[in-house]
Amino acid sequence: MDPLSSLFAVFLDQAGTDIGTRMLDAMNTNLETVIVEHEGERVSFQHHLWQVRPQSVCADHRAHIDKFARCTKAAHEVFQLACEELQANPRRHPYYRRVRRMYCAAATNFAPTQASIEWADGGSSEASAATSTEECRLAQAALLSENTPETRAQRKKACGY
Repeated sequence: MDPLSSLFAVFLDQAGTDIGTRMLDAMNTNLETVIVEHEGERVSFQHHLWQVRPQSVCADHRAHIDKFARCTKAAHEVFQLACEELQANPRRHPYYRRVRRMYCAAATNFAPTQASIEWADGGSSEASAATSTEECRLAQAALLSENTPETRAQRKKACGY
């Protein structure tokens, strides 16, 4: 093959690759991972075919429910802010409408996990739980030996029933 034909073949191959890559980008057929920092929280998610995959949102925090809840709340805020920004400032980018639809759909459909971990009132240490269990057992034993209104009230107070 002469040099001119080789150069033309390389050009056609490159142009074909660029067109193919652009088509794949336009269809969003590759799974894309996005990592965003929002108010000190690292939010990660994946999208495919211009849709956010809900199970991928904050997947790296799933093992710790408190971190996961904070991350999904931040992710929901990211989706809302992106949707609002894209609606307020339209752009002439070829993928603008698809990206806007993706973030607005995520803002509407994604529900953040709501969780909080707190100690129960009255101190929920193992010692106080053992004491409560022991008091309930003693009240039940007293009721078995003497079924009176006083022992029933004592059992209700100690056991809660």
